[in-house]
Amino acid sequence: MGKLFDESEIIATLTQHALTRFTQNYIHQNMAGENFEAQIRIIKDGREGTFTTNRVDNVPQAFQMAIKIALAQKPDKSFPGLPRGGRRINFQNVSPATEKCTPARRASIVKKIISLARRNRVEAAGALATKTILLHISNSNGVKSVQYSTTAELNLVMSNAQLSGYSYWVGSDINDMPTEQLADEAIQKCLYKGKPLAVKPGAWTVVFSPYASAMIVKFLAYMGFGAKAFIEKRSFMNKLMGKKVAACGVTIYDDGLEPEGVPRAFDYEGMPKKKVYFIRNGVAAGLVHDSRTAAKMGARNTGHALPAPNAMGPFALNLFMSPGKPSEEQIIAGVERGIYVTKIHYPGIVEPVSTVMTGMTKDGTFLIENGRLSKPVRNLRFTQSLLEAFSNVEAIGSEQRCLASYIDAATAPALRIASFHFTGMTT
Repeated sequence: MGKLFDESEIIATLTQHALTRFTQNYIHQNMAGENFEAQIRIIKDGREGTFTTNRVDNVPQAFQMAIKIALAQKPDKSFPGLPRGGRRINFQNVSPATEKCTPARRASIVKKIISLARRNRVEAAGALATKTILLHISNSNGVKSVQYSTTAELNLVMSNAQLSGYSYWVGSDINDMPTEQLADEAIQKCLYKGKPLAVKPGAWTVVFSPYASAMIVKFLAYMGFGAKAFIEKRSFMNKLMGKKVAACGVTIYDDGLEPEGVPRAFDYEGMPKKKVYFIRNGVAAGLVHDSRTAAKMGARNTGHALPAPNAMGPFALNLFMSPGKPSEEQIIAGVERGIYVTKIHYPGIVEPVSTVMTGMTKDGTFLIENGRLSKPVRNLRFTQSLLEAFSNVEAIGSEQRCLASYIDAATAPALRIASFHFTGMTT
């Protein structure tokens, strides 16, 4: 009897998470949970099979199911095999304060936020979450990578009858969260007088907050920073690699070990992450790879695999846009008439090769007049080529903020962009 499989891989994740939600200046939900998940990948004669379970006692059966799935597939002649082991990775990014954060501690932080809201006669809503993750990836070729990390995250919206303001923070150590600063940042957007104005859609000079900038950096990554899209000729990079694609000050890269983001030392094949520049001083510079795309293109594996199988291919999960020198206030001061955007809501891709994105403004949209935020503005919809927007960058702020989701993160500064296209307005 021959071998049941040629190669095997296991991705095991143990997650402990807790959350305190609040709205209308009251805590309305506390929850906590723990989840185990194991994904088994089996390779047999070039055939791949994966099976996932959330039961520890079901892992042996999961191996058997992955074998059956692999045998039912067609061989993939382009598959290079699972990565081979070299040095083993054991990475920790743990805050004891976050790891041991209690419901009472989260409630005390939220209480401080709510007290500031009441003092300013606005209402606070949002969520404060903590998470501890143990990630273990190993394969039959000697790869073994382990990461133990914590994250704390605050999503915050302040509002009154007419206006709302937003702030956000994510980091490893909950003690580092600047609670009062974040609360004040959102409150200030609610203190302007009068109803939001209707402004005419069209091409405007805009100033994006770091949150809005981080969102468009994320979406540009979806449209073309991965080698799979490049191989399939559906990336904007296909015709632009090595060419000028943005203003000279624009540099965007991925760095899994940069602590200002959400660090990840290795990818979902257990390979160490490499720093990769996508746009460097305005010029298209590179792509992220996993073992499969690296083999197809004869390139270096940069350590950006997602769990297999997936449609995305390699992906940048810890993005950065390099900062400039002026403060956000100085960037705004350089605008005679324009729009300030705090947050992008309901974003979507219209056409990836031409990098056209759509979305709406939310939680703090203002008219800029004579270098200052003068009046609140009704929320606007935009439809815009991101490469065109990055080519029209006039100023880049000095302070960066990180915006994270369940899988990726982007850290970016404020931006001033000329001729940004708004196509509609809320009623």
